[in-house]
Amino acid sequence: MSKEKMNMNVESLQSLENQEQIPNVEVLAIIGHSIEEDTTRGWVPTRLIQKMDESKKRTGVRDRGLGPDDERAYVGGGNAVALAAAEMYETLIARGSPPRAVSVVPGRPLYLEKAPPDVNEGTVMLDAFKKKVKHLPDTFITLGAARNTQGELEQHLRMCVERGYKSIGFVLLDLRIERAEAILERLKAEHPEFSSLETKCISAETLLRHRYQDEPERLVQVEKMLKAFSVSAAATKTVTDEKGGAEAIRQGTYKGKGNY
Repeated sequence: MSKEKMNMNVESLQSLENQEQIPNVEVLAIIGHSIEEDTTRGWVPTRLIQKMDESKKRTGVRDRGLGPDDERAYVGGGNAVALAAAEMYETLIARGSPPRAVSVVPGRPLYLEKAPPDVNEGTVMLDAFKKKVKHLPDTFITLGAARNTQGELEQHLRMCVERGYKSIGFVLLDLRIERAEAILERLKAEHPEFSSLETKCISAETLLRHRYQDEPERLVQVEKMLKAFSVSAAATKTVTDEKGGAEAIRQGTYKGKGNY
């Protein structure tokens, strides 16, 4: 085989792998991964970690001194997901298959009940996304409010059915994908109108690696950060809750993450 043909085969395999990890979708959904109030910047997406209170509830307040192994540290990931969603959007544009729409749900979980009425996860996540993309989508869809991940996912699926979209991609941290997929499977079983929708859960971590694939030094930093994060106390606690929640959903006993 000629060197030129070998290079073409390698490029084809890389292209196939790229499309499996970053699939074409008609709708790109930006899923809330918690927001918090910063003393200088106002409401922003969470870092990879966020602070919990004594009763293990989200505080919605940024603690700059919080470390990933602190007792009250829990996984957030809002900023990483917004950046990853931007990378996916730009990748699909470059591929010539941009999503027809970007959608968010203005989530108002209990930790935001004392926040101003216009503060919600979807709007803050969408604002962060807009700042990170080079090309703004033609269509943004803001759906109805939701209190939890299940309500959020259901809103997106219902919107797809009502508007005639056939596929939708959800950008999530790796540790949240199993529970999200369990919820989607359950929703499709309970709502026949959702069964024909093609749903994809896309790894935020994979998208971040893709973003820096041509910047070796930066990619090394990202890999180091993600590796340290994955073995932190915050990640360990969150993984336990996520896996327990996913299993409870499959068993039909789900009462909410951490309360399964």
